[in-house]
Amino acid sequence: MVQRTGNAGQGNDIFIQNNFYYDAFFLKAIILNGACDNGWCYSPNGSEKYRPFGVSYSGASYKYTVLDTAGRRSAAQVGQLPQI
Repeated sequence: MVQRTGNAGQGNDIFIQNNFYYDAFFLKAIILNGACDNGWCYSPNGSEKYRPFGVSYSGASYKYTVLDTAGRRSAAQVGQLPQI
């Protein structure tokens, strides 16, 4: 499940199903770092706006739950290392 929160404060839930049984999988998470207001940054002259993806943000953590083919759930939580 991926949860997103929009401007109105209402979240969207998305479920991801892995069809490769007994196989590893990879989830990529991209978060905003809070460097700019409302998620958008502006260039110095104000003509361009962009999202601050890919900047150093230490301390982010992700929690996910995996349901295996036998119906057992297991939860894990990982932290993101700073990108220098």
